Amino acid sequence: MGTTRVGLTRKIGPLNLRLLADCPTTRLPMSTEYPSTPPKLPDAPPWNDALPPVQPPNARFLVQLFVIPGMIVLIIVMIWMMFHWLAQMGNDSDAFIKALEADNANRWHAAYNLSHVLRTDGDASLKLKQDVNTANRLAAILTKALKEPRLNDNSKSEGLNAEGIRDAHLALRSYLATALGYFHTREVLPVLLVAASQRERPDDDVVRREAFRSIAMLSTTLKSLNQPPLSHPELIDVLLIGSEDEAVSVREAATFALGTIPVAAMPPTAEQGVASTEKSSTDKSDRVTSRLRALLYDGEPNVRYNAATGLAEQGDMRCVPVLLDMLEPEQKQATKNETGSNIEFKRTMILVNGMRATKKLMSFNPKEKQPKLEAAVAVLTDDSSREVRDTAVALQAHLQLDRSKPSAAP
Repeated sequence: MGTTRVGLTRKIGPLNLRLLADCPTTRLPMSTEYPSTPPKLPDAPPWNDALPPVQPPNARFLVQLFVIPGMIVLIIVMIWMMFHWLAQMGNDSDAFIKALEADNANRWHAAYNLSHVLRTDGDASLKLKQDVNTANRLAAILTKALKEPRLNDNSKSEGLNAEGIRDAHLALRSYLATALGYFHTREVLPVLLVAASQRERPDDDVVRREAFRSIAMLSTTLKSLNQPPLSHPELIDVLLIGSEDEAVSVREAATFALGTIPVAAMPPTAEQGVASTEKSSTDKSDRVTSRLRALLYDGEPNVRYNAATGLAEQGDMRCVPVLLDMLEPEQKQATKNETGSNIEFKRTMILVNGMRATKKLMSFNPKEKQPKLEAAVAVLTDDSSREVRDTAVALQAHLQLDRSKPSAAP
């Protein structure tokens, strides 16, 4: 039947072996398995016909290859140099002073950059804020700027029209007034009072607003540094006049500044002399308190809120109704003029400031409960803003801790 294979016999049975032996073997012709000659391929085109023609580069190609990338690199380098320059100026106050003393209309840029550097945190900014010499030199520059004559609408100047010069001069004064508020020295107060009192043109309201804000910032800074409060014979009078201004922004800033001045530290005017110090201080304290109470009924929410915050600093319970308005979660009335992300920012700011004022007010008598205020704070513990929630929880814990302390012995 066939050839016997020992290896296969062990692996498969006899039936399979028999089938293998009975299967005929068919062999294909040699020409079918392996062609005797390889098939002929079509002729390939010459190599120089397969490549595009070589042409010299045109101007558009060179621009795309070199000019545009070069411009991108140049812009990146210029941006880096600008930030490096600002950082260096932050460490070199003389650079700011020289730029501000230059006689050109664009020196307001230096005032803006200075206010930006002072607004930031860091060792360089703190060192600059504590530089009394720089503060005095900037105050002198602002004093000179406030005395410069104003241009009328028909004035002309080489390179700039009258409107451009007025805008540049306004920017210089306002940014200088802003920058002075960041310094840790009371020596800048006199020029800020002058800036807050100047009312020659409608655009002076911008400078007055920034001056009042800087006075408030300076007063708050000195208090945080445990230094004596701001004191000047004209301080209270200027703030009181500002709190009655028709411009809402000025009235708002002056009211806030008025609330930061401790009523117990109000000196007499120069005409009254030392003998009437106690009576004058009492009179001015009464005037401040009365004015803040009247401002609780102002038509603008921000003015009312600033007045309530100032009265809370004195422990005046008349501010409670307005504090409750500040703790209202939605704050629709106060944010009606805001758009976009500013709505949430201002809402959060009002709520946090309202809770801080509540904490200050209740610190005058921590054992006495204020159910309405405490209920309003409890609602804010579930607010959508994390900052608001954290502030509310911290305030609740603070109030509970104060009440758990034993009363002082009489």
